[in-house]
Amino acid sequence: MKSRFSSGQVLALLCAVIWGETFISTKVLYLSPLQILFSRFLLGYFALWCLYPHQSEKYGAKAQWLFALAGFTGTFLYFWMENVALKYTTVSNFGVLVSVAPFFTVAVS
Repeated sequence: MKSRFSSGQVLALLCAVIWGETFISTKVLYLSPLQILFSRFLLGYFALWCLYPHQSEKYGAKAQWLFALAGFTGTFLYFWMENVALKYTTVSNFGVLVSVAPFFTVAVS
């Protein structure tokens, strides 16, 4: 009998569950938003390093610094504001705000 769900659907569901749990865990943790952000970056860096521990020769040092800068500014600003917002509102209100954010982007553009 063929499975009802493909592996891509299962992975997408797992990603959504983990993403949703980060809102709750951020609200429950007794750390500052900056400490939570730094911890998440370290976890992400080590996870990616475990997946691919070799240095890429495809891009030069300048491109690597630009990638790091783009990741730092985009990701850092988003998650820092997310963590600060979770300190001032409930998780359910924040979930609604995050889910309607693409509509605001369309309206502004």
